[in-house]
Amino acid sequence: MLTRSPKNGWQPVPRWQDAARPVLITVTMFTLAHSVTLGLAAARLVTLSPRLVEPAIALTIALAALDNLRPLLGQRPNYRYAFTFLFGLIHGFGFADVLAEMDLPRADFMAALLKFNIGVELGQLTVVAPLLAILFALRRWPVYAKALLPVGSIAALAVAMGWFFERVLDLGFMPV
Repeated sequence: MLTRSPKNGWQPVPRWQDAARPVLITVTMFTLAHSVTLGLAAARLVTLSPRLVEPAIALTIALAALDNLRPLLGQRPNYRYAFTFLFGLIHGFGFADVLAEMDLPRADFMAALLKFNIGVELGQLTVVAPLLAILFALRRWPVYAKALLPVGSIAALAVAMGWFFERVLDLGFMPV
């Protein structure tokens, strides 16, 4: 894993804890945030049209990818966690459509919502943990910071912008 230095750009972290802690905080902040909006949307207290939510989700992905290429969201971890929380709020409305299709029992709504969120968090950690280990192992490989990170970020940016324009212009060329 890498950390961004204002002077030197992306640099390898010295210890696995230096990589794992911020990733764990980021994933947890995202889950907490989407849990808030997911709960509000699932309880029908706040609803937003997918025509607004889906392009907004695409923009959050594009901003995160751009931030990997050039700092936009601030250098301090607390700023990054705040943006992660904000992005999680937006993504929560996207999860609300999935949750609505599950037809949760009204009597056990909070328990079902909690189980759903725990499942999402475990799913995220199941994907993130092996990737964290792989990226930590590759962190000193010169190609990682110079090519892999930028190429991956550009690919994520391209997909996000494709998704954004597909949703805004209702083109239907990308998978759901």
